[in-house]
Amino acid sequence: MQWVAHGLIEEKKGMDVEVTANQCIDDLINRCMTEETEEGDVKLHDTLHDLASYIGRKEYSHASPTEHTSHLSLLDVDDAETSMHNVSLVANKLRTLFCAFLPSEQFTNIKWLRVLSLEECEMDELPNSIECVSLLKYLNLSYSDVKRLPSSIDRLWNLQTLDLSYSKIEEVPEEIGKLCNLRYLGLEEDRRGCNIKVLKDLNNLTGKFSIEGLGAARKEVNLGEAQLLKEKHLLTGLKFDFEEQHDDKVADASEQSCILEALEPPHCLKNLKIRHYKGEMPSWYLKTDYTKLRILKLENCPLSEKLISITSLEKLELNKCPAVCEIASMPSLKSLKIGSCDGLNTIGHDMPALESLEVDGCGRLEQVADDHMPALKMLNLTNLKAVKQLPTHLPSLEVLTVQDLPNWEGWPAIGSRETTISMPRLREAGLENCPKMQTQGLLYALSEQEHDYEPRLQELRVWDCPSARLGWKLLKQLPNLTDLRLDREALESTLPSPLPSEVSTFLPSLEHLTLTDANVDKLKWGRVPEWVWGLSQLDSLGLQGFTEEISLGGHWQCLQELVRLELYDFPNLKSLVDINNTTSLQNDAVATTSPTDAKEQLACLLNLEDLVVSCCPAVDLPQELRDSLEDRLHIETERA
Repeated sequence: MQWVAHGLIEEKKGMDVEVTANQCIDDLINRCMTEETEEGDVKLHDTLHDLASYIGRKEYSHASPTEHTSHLSLLDVDDAETSMHNVSLVANKLRTLFCAFLPSEQFTNIKWLRVLSLEECEMDELPNSIECVSLLKYLNLSYSDVKRLPSSIDRLWNLQTLDLSYSKIEEVPEEIGKLCNLRYLGLEEDRRGCNIKVLKDLNNLTGKFSIEGLGAARKEVNLGEAQLLKEKHLLTGLKFDFEEQHDDKVADASEQSCILEALEPPHCLKNLKIRHYKGEMPSWYLKTDYTKLRILKLENCPLSEKLISITSLEKLELNKCPAVCEIASMPSLKSLKIGSCDGLNTIGHDMPALESLEVDGCGRLEQVADDHMPALKMLNLTNLKAVKQLPTHLPSLEVLTVQDLPNWEGWPAIGSRETTISMPRLREAGLENCPKMQTQGLLYALSEQEHDYEPRLQELRVWDCPSARLGWKLLKQLPNLTDLRLDREALESTLPSPLPSEVSTFLPSLEHLTLTDANVDKLKWGRVPEWVWGLSQLDSLGLQGFTEEISLGGHWQCLQELVRLELYDFPNLKSLVDINNTTSLQNDAVATTSPTDAKEQLACLLNLEDLVVSCCPAVDLPQELRDSLEDRLHIETERA
């Protein structure tokens, strides 16, 4: 904005100067002349900063200006009185001033100023003499103590940027509406702001604009003077927030409808969000003139019933809109997120560009997608009671998350239905609390039928799905699996487990394994399965609920690559390493543990980057292990 204020950005036909300025910044970053900080700021590299300081040393000064100074910073200067005197000496030449305090009489001296930053200043209000700086284009009062702006602010005809964000401003005067060149108005936090009618003549406002506090009762908006936003053709984003403040008298649905009807956005809008709106959707909402709209978000709008097809829309979010019963087809939509829309029955049948679909808590929804979503890559379904089946063909799906679907039948055995779900590109699957989910047809679903390609699945998580049957016959066919997280119910209990020497050949890529034992006696492992210790390539291992395990000694030398170990809910576990020359009573595969073996086991545990031991009340860890791991050891008496 400061570059624009100084006229350093060339205006291009059909393009906002702010867009051109951002392109310049991106170009400097790409050329490695500047870099972006973690806070989102942009700074010069040290060498270039020194070079720029050398070249501009005459015009740019800190604390001590010279006769050539045009740009002055008085930040972090101790002697304020001397600093203000220095300002007076070069006032007629100053174009930029950064300071934390400025006496009212100084405003009459700096009439040629273009940029003034009073960020974090301790002044309660700006003086009326601010009108003397009529050439000012940029005024920054962010994070300041300023509570009021003078009515003379309307004399700053050239002002393009007024930043009041995170200041203590209590109310913006109506005169702000006369700043016809204002392009950016920054207002944040819980402030009274200004009457929305002052926006009427601010037609040069650009970028995103948020209007909050619309839920408070007020005099009816005169629809004859309703063109508050429609002519602001440089706006790209609007947010209408009707959430009531604690001390507000709440507007009824009819009054809110009148307000939103009066706030018809410009047709150039790209981003629209409406929150906590209780009224009927306005007439402009159903118009098809918004051909540039890319993002639409509706949150807590109980009377919103219908979504028309917006051909340009790329992202749609609906949350707590119980009256919405159908989502129309949208050919350009890439991302759709729906939450707590209890009236929703169906989702549009033609969304060829859709890549991400998230649906949570829509109790009536029976079908979440169909075969006309060929581009869908991410599908996340949570708490959907009526859904029984997924689409039969998802050729591009890469990530599938399904949680709390009590009637979903999953992947039945081939031949039990006319069609079988196909998702050959699936890389990650998370399945939780789906009691009817079957997996007999999962391998077929993961296979690419037209080509003899092996399944691409890399991550598989299955919890609380008692109908699942993930036998070793299936797991053998998943050579790319790197992350496997299962409970006992998910593994087929009638099939024999592989020998430890075989399991690495079945799962050659596996690096992360998490196992949870069952609570039902007939399904329980009781002790950690022997095949676990055959996965010598494991990077991390998580074990939970093995109630019969007394000692895990004798195994750690088998897991030389292990860097993270998590143990939860082992009520009878006493040791991780058999330090003494004791006989294992619980494991025939390890008859004895010699002192040499114990040292080797301990050495493996000492290489861990993280060891978590939770709810294992009887375990006694070797002192050498405690001393060596220090902050890498985490002992918890209760689960976090």
